[in-house]
Amino acid sequence: MRNLKFTLTTISIAVVLALGVWFGLPELKKKAPDVYAKIARASAYYANTAAVAAERLPAPEIPIVEAGRAAAVESIGKTAKELGSAAAAAEAGRTTAADPPETPETNGDVGDDAVEVAEEPVAVGEAEPNEPLNVDPLAALNGDPGYPWGIVVTNSYFYDARMQPLGVLPGGTVVSCKGKRLIPNGYIFECHYLANRAWRNDTVILYEADLVVFDTTYADANKEQRNLLVEYCRLYGMLEQLRGEAQKKLLETNPHIEEYRAAATAYMEFNDRVAAKMEEYKKTEGPRRLELGEELRKLRYSQVPLKNRYDTASAEYEKWKELNVNPRIAALRTTEMAEIEKMMDRLRPEVQKIVPGL
Repeated sequence: MRNLKFTLTTISIAVVLALGVWFGLPELKKKAPDVYAKIARASAYYANTAAVAAERLPAPEIPIVEAGRAAAVESIGKTAKELGSAAAAAEAGRTTAADPPETPETNGDVGDDAVEVAEEPVAVGEAEPNEPLNVDPLAALNGDPGYPWGIVVTNSYFYDARMQPLGVLPGGTVVSCKGKRLIPNGYIFECHYLANRAWRNDTVILYEADLVVFDTTYADANKEQRNLLVEYCRLYGMLEQLRGEAQKKLLETNPHIEEYRAAATAYMEFNDRVAAKMEEYKKTEGPRRLELGEELRKLRYSQVPLKNRYDTASAEYEKWKELNVNPRIAALRTTEMAEIEKMMDRLRPEVQKIVPGL
């Protein structure tokens, strides 16, 4: 009797835990999969124990009761297996429920040493991790700035308000253009740009020649056309990057490159020293000004051999490049470059219906 009582109690506990884990803890499963895994593992243990206990119950003499006991054994056993699988999946981070994407923080800071802003826009068809499939993968996660939207055609430098370069934006980067003006080098746009699906708060400068700009805001743009252009320009940027890398490898074969670099470095460092002394000379008075004037005169004579070395190295470098590199640049084509060109060729007819000549 005591064994029967223990067995029935174990079965009851297993059923309650199974129901709680399977139906009552969906939020825990999403937010704390490690905790959920422990509970599911414990429930699987009790369910297994219950299945064994139910199987050992004495067979009743009434057929319908025996059929119920057999069904209970099968059901509890199946629950144990399912709970075990759920626990393993939770421990491996493969929960069925997706966590909603979080909005990245955008404080507007750009690092002083940022040579390349490698903040790639999300590629067409690539949703954020754990993102529901019905969410637009190219939609911004924060509010649209409300200006006409544009797109960086291929990898392009961007600048601060003083036109000091900040880095390179990859092809396919989406921008919101709030102002256009003319400078000696051409027309420029003041822009916000989209990085990791969030609009940056800081304003940057891009040349008009590096952009395609539209009349609508990004939020109101036709999604199919927008996605097509982002994909095409993203591929264009990838192609240009691969071309640049191939050209760099080719230039490294120039036998005059080391002397050219050394001569250029020495000449630039000398000019920097002269510029620093000239600034000090302008701000100084009295005997120190006379000393600086004498130093600048001596430096003028030191400049001659440095400049001659640089001019000679540069001429030899450029001559070899003209004969051995430039004719081969147009023919540079790797397998990866060829694949990207094929993808661009497939997209180009539809792209040029939107932006002729792109």
